[in-house]
Parts: sequence; C-alpha cells; structure tokens
Amino acid sequence: NSTSVPGFILMGLTDSAETQLVLSMLFLLIYLITVLGNVGMILIIHLDPQLHTPMYFFLTHLSFLDLSYSSVTTPKTLQNLLTSTKNISFMGCFTQMFFFIVFVAAECFLLSSMAYDRYVAICRPLHYPVIMSKRLCHALLTGSYVIGFVDSTMVTVFMNRLHFCNSNVIQHFFCDSSPILALSCSDTFEVEIIILIFAGFTLVLRNSTSVPGFILMGLTDSTETQLVLSMLFLLIYLITVLGNTGMILIIRLDPQLHTPMYFFLTHLSFLDLSYSSVFTPKTLQNLLTFTKSISFLGCLTQMFFFVLLGGTECFLL
Repeated sequence: NSTSVPGFILMGLTDSAETQLVLSMLFLLIYLITVLGNVGMILIIHLDPQLHTPMYFFLTHLSFLDLSYSSVTTPKTLQNLLTSTKNISFMGCFTQMFFFIVFVAAECFLLSSMAYDRYVAICRPLHYPVIMSKRLCHALLTGSYVIGFVDSTMVTVFMNRLHFCNSNVIQHFFCDSSPILALSCSDTFEVEIIILIFAGFTLVLRNSTSVPGFILMGLTDSTETQLVLSMLFLLIYLITVLGNTGMILIIRLDPQLHTPMYFFLTHLSFLDLSYSSVFTPKTLQNLLTFTKSISFLGCLTQMFFFVLLGGTECFLL
C-alpha cells in the first residue's frame, strides 16, 4: 500500500458523553453475556460425553467463532466509548478487518455444514453415523476455515492496494470494508467485485414434497441439558430484546441523534430484534416441551422471514 494516511479515526456512535456511557455499559453487558454464554456452551459440550456428536462438534466451533468475531471489534469499541482515544493505526485497522471477515465468513460456511448435518440426521437416520464420520466433520470444518481465510485474504489484499490520501475519518465504530472503501481516493471497482463474488452465494431450491411438516430435533434429548440451554437462550434473547429496544428508544428520544447514521442504526437494531424473534420463541418451546413438530407452511414462513430480515440487515450494513 502507498498512502499518505498513517492511521484512521473511528468516529464511533456519538460524541455525547452521557450517551457514550450508556452505550458502553450496554455493549459491555452484551459482550459479557456473549463471552459467558459461548464459553459455557463450549464447556458443557466438552464435559458431557453424551454431547460428543457431530452436531455438538459443529456447535462448539460455532460458539468459538461467535466469541471470536465479537472479541475482534468489541474491546476497541469500548475503548473508544470510554476514552477520547479514537484513532487506530493503519495496520491495526486492516488486522481488525481481516480477522472479522475470517470469522464471519467461516461462520457462514459452518452454518451450511450444520444444515447438511441436520439434513442427513432427518432424511437418512440409519446411515447418519456412517455418513457423518469424524473424517467428514473435520473436512467440513477445515473447509469452512479455509474458505473464510481465502475470502478475507483476497478482500484485504485488494483493499491494501487502494490509496487513502483524503479523509481518514471512518464513519463507523470498527474497521469494516464498506466505510474504508468510502475513504479511498482510487478506483474501488475491483475490490467491490471481489466482495460481491464472495458474498454472492445464494441457492434457490424448487420444492416438490408430500411431507406435511417437519420435526425439529433441537439440540439435545437430555432433560437437564434442555433446561440449562433454555435458561441460557432465554437470557441471551432477553438481553437482545432489551438492548435493541433500548437502543431504538435512546435514539428516538434524543434529538441530537437524529442523524443519518443513527437513522440506519435504529433500523439495524429493529432488524436484529426481529430476526432473533423469528426463531428463538420456537426454539425455547422445543426445549421446554415435547412439541417439536412444525408445519410445512410454518417452517417455510420462519425461513422466509429469517432470510428476509437477515438479507436486509446485510444490505443495510
């Protein structure tokens, strides 16, 4: 990279000291819940021999990835909210962006592997132990990390070739690709094409089936583990609801926050709250009751709104 910008300034979310304090406490609480929840999930799975199955193998790494990419951005965000030091070095910014893309991309492909695992368990239960062998599980996991690494490397290398000679103020609270691209004074077409290629994996399947509904196997058949997981998921869901609702109310009630950035942030909180509410209540019902069935229409409706809200959030970001 050849640039006259030695580093960047992360503008964060607000300049108001009172709002910064509220946001820092809110983000710290959510981060602690994320850390404790994911670490707890990993420990429970490792300590219980009954959970040493392919599904929980993937779930362990899903928790690890969720913990990892949260830890990439949150500490620096909290530092910016609690201190007046909002600058970040050029190398630090690109390092943060690199690992964030690695973990997020790996999580997307890991979720695809988990979907395949559940497909085999439901559609071919007698062949499940043979198909989902340790070798295949490790291959799917390795593939997820490799694809995430390649994705992040390609994006970071192409962005590192850009020139930054004008403003160094990032209108965001962490180093993401979109706000960094907006600062470049050179042509960003190649980078945008690379990002589009790696982000454009969408598969549309035409359905023809005589199945009236589905059975959601959930996470475990152990009553004790179901109770622990239901309490854990309920706590995380309540934090999500209260956090996003609080964010929306703070922005709505403070006239100083009626700016384009907070306009988008309001809708981001709404989308986060909405797609969490699409699947969490049904998950909690499955954990607390023996009713694990879902109608075909209900399943497609849940998937429709999850994809709709999740896709909208991606474009909103």
